[in-house]
Amino acid sequence: MGPANGRQEVLDALASALVLADLSDAKNSAGFLEEVRGVAVWAEESGDEIISVLAHEVQSLLASVIAGEVDPTDAAGMIGEMIVAAGEAIRGEDGARALDAQDNVYAQDPVVVSEFVSGAREQLDETEALLASCMTGETVEVDELFRCFHTLKGVAGFLSLDRMAALAHDVESRIETIRSQGTSVDEETVNVALSAVDTIRGLVNEVDEGVSAAVAGDSVAAAPARKRAASESVRVDAGKLDYLLDALGELAVAEAEIAAAVRRSGDEAAERSLERFQRIARDLQAATTSLRMVDLKATFRKMTRVVQDMITRSGKPVDLVVSGGDTELDRQIVESIAEPLVHLLRNAVDHGIESPANRKKAGKPERGRVELNAFHRAGNVHIEVTDDGRGIDASALLAKAAKMGIEADPATAMDLIFRPGFTTAETITETSGRGVGLDAVAASVESLRGQLDVRSDPGVGTTFSIRLPLTLAIIDGIVLRAGDERYVVPTQYVDRTMSASDGEIVSTAGRGEVLATADENLPVVAVTEPFGGELHEASVAVVLADGEQRFAILVDEVIGQQSLVIKPLSGPTAKVHGIAGASLMGDGKAALVIDPPGIVRAMRGRW
Repeated sequence: MGPANGRQEVLDALASALVLADLSDAKNSAGFLEEVRGVAVWAEESGDEIISVLAHEVQSLLASVIAGEVDPTDAAGMIGEMIVAAGEAIRGEDGARALDAQDNVYAQDPVVVSEFVSGAREQLDETEALLASCMTGETVEVDELFRCFHTLKGVAGFLSLDRMAALAHDVESRIETIRSQGTSVDEETVNVALSAVDTIRGLVNEVDEGVSAAVAGDSVAAAPARKRAASESVRVDAGKLDYLLDALGELAVAEAEIAAAVRRSGDEAAERSLERFQRIARDLQAATTSLRMVDLKATFRKMTRVVQDMITRSGKPVDLVVSGGDTELDRQIVESIAEPLVHLLRNAVDHGIESPANRKKAGKPERGRVELNAFHRAGNVHIEVTDDGRGIDASALLAKAAKMGIEADPATAMDLIFRPGFTTAETITETSGRGVGLDAVAASVESLRGQLDVRSDPGVGTTFSIRLPLTLAIIDGIVLRAGDERYVVPTQYVDRTMSASDGEIVSTAGRGEVLATADENLPVVAVTEPFGGELHEASVAVVLADGEQRFAILVDEVIGQQSLVIKPLSGPTAKVHGIAGASLMGDGKAALVIDPPGIVRAMRGRW
């Protein structure tokens, strides 16, 4: 590497070389080592101690990579961190801010830079989406990918953001070579481009932070310019949406109070006004709920990166098929579901997919297949992670449980994988095999009022299915009374109501009480059973359905249907299976919200 105009330019060139290098390839590692040696020579001639130390440390690390002592992927990450640390040391030594001096010139114009930051982020999102499509096997036009990096380079160059422009140019040149040869985008290019996207995104964030710092200290006269920059889009703080939702909860309580008063009065005009008020309230509720809804596209794009990293680390050829990214969920759920999905996908690649040799012996294609899919069903959102790997052997689970002193039977064998510390992995890898994870995944899903299930066929594959409510905030529920207490069950789980006298409650061996009707025998649960209550004489049986499992709860009265804001519970009650939360009723008293999937899980093995 020849002399550069400045210390930062040397680091930028080295960072670009790192992005373009594939350290897992001996030839590329040797080439990058020559680049680093050139930096070392430049540092010694310039008397630059910081870069000299960096170059020698990187040379030592590369020697370990070539000797097979250090993982290439880990080494690349460590070298990147070394370069960043050296840059920070240089800027600190020079007394400079984290933002380049040239960038500060443009930070004085908030309109220009705000538009650049917004446009760059949109371009990066589009680029990442195209690269994600490449990883999932979809056909992507090379010209389209080239255009993305060309646009990034052009905009960055216009603003004299040379570091960003140079990096975009390096990737653009690589894609141009592919385009001129008429070949498709290969896996190595995808990895290089994704690394470049990450680096450019970091630089954009750096510019944005510099702009914010500069604007915070500018004069009042700059305020109109800042306002113009933000006028094209409106960002609403999530806390304000939460406040609006809380206000809707108060409105629902007031609506119930007014409705009760109007019905007692028998005033027909008041009842007509009440109906109009209720329609407006429902529309407002629907509009507020829609404001909180976001799709899964961004989350699924992140998951493709997770799988790609796992493929690189494991060395297993795997195709990822993604569908259902347009599915929408409550913002809070989308934010919380990413971590469980990361674990399930890593588990699929690391535990589920066999090595190419073992797949060939089993008569399977050498390339594994992992599917990530989301869809709506029965008022819920389902997210499934499926692999065509070795599957889960229930007998192996039971054998391991016996060794650990855990009582289990074939009907509940699959539930063992969700126990803390339980694993059948013979070896511990960097990402799995330690007996932690799936229990945390199940806990995370349950905290979202969801349910995690697993289906597996040994030798064929495994599917983890997450079922989630559309929103954590508002539910349509049937209000029930048992004794002096009221309960709410989400409408989507209610199959029908019937008179308790239409059937006969009988005790059965191993299944507890059953409501025997002319059509079927339904397991019966006391609505107070989560708190240790028992069955009592009741007049109404409410039949609930959770998937294929049907059961009945006995109550004294079905009060009616109502839209309610659900609140989470705290303390010991929060851990009770079968209770999802509480809701404030029209008289100011709370009603517990029944969680049918939780009841089914608690009764699994008994029914």
